[in-house]
Amino acid sequence: MTQFAYLHGLSSSPLGTKAAALREAFRAEGLKLHCPDLNRPSFDRLTFDAALTALDELSAQFPTERWRLVGSSMGGYLAARWAQLNPGRVERLLLLCPGFDLASRWPILLGAAALDTWEREGAFPIPDGTGTPVMVHWGFVTSARSHPPFPDFQCRARIIHGRQDEVVLFSSSKTYAEARPHVDLIEVDDDHRMIASLPSIKKAALEWLPRSDYHWDFFGPERRPTATHFLAHLQEFLARHDRGHLATSVSDPNGHTTVVSCEAPLGDEPMLVQALRPQRKT
Repeated sequence: MTQFAYLHGLSSSPLGTKAAALREAFRAEGLKLHCPDLNRPSFDRLTFDAALTALDELSAQFPTERWRLVGSSMGGYLAARWAQLNPGRVERLLLLCPGFDLASRWPILLGAAALDTWEREGAFPIPDGTGTPVMVHWGFVTSARSHPPFPDFQCRARIIHGRQDEVVLFSSSKTYAEARPHVDLIEVDDDHRMIASLPSIKKAALEWLPRSDYHWDFFGPERRPTATHFLAHLQEFLARHDRGHLATSVSDPNGHTTVVSCEAPLGDEPMLVQALRPQRKT
């Protein structure tokens, strides 16, 4: 069984607007969306390390299962970082304005003088999930600086980013996605909070995260006709099981492999695996 989780951003919590909307959307589809509190050990003392530990603790409750994560802003960064640290546990990511390179953005967001004051005095007022300013310790910044600014992970990912975002610039996600063929980028006309895009976010989460692409690889000089024959068999099989609407394709990603693919809901995985034994799932 696959587990789903939403990771909130800085100045937010599991009770935030996006968390509540996505939790309800998943519940309506019969799916549970975990929403861990990443303000660990507390908002004023939070660190990246403690937030990642919170994900470790959540994952430990399901030791044999894999994860599909939605992350917003700082939560997007943490989702990417946790996927990098746990490559065998994460299958897909949906990142909303992911807060890459947080430590380098602080001088721009706050100004160099404010950042110097933060370091000198050891704490700085940051709004918490209720909008109340809380003195957050300097250790938050040093923790962020101890992690890579742009985590590299192996799983497929989709980024949704607002072109009006002034907190994490759209160009950050554009550059990130362009350098990584397993990462897709969707541009929306919205700001960093992405409230206007919530319907699109819910649609993307429910259409993409609870699905997988299943692949069958064929090699040798007869790989294309063999793959085409298997594709017809696959389509007949799907039609017999009232799955004729599922998308199938055949492709030649390189000069020596032909791939047949089928996109299907996770609930159909036992049927496909038992009957047709796909070699790969993405």
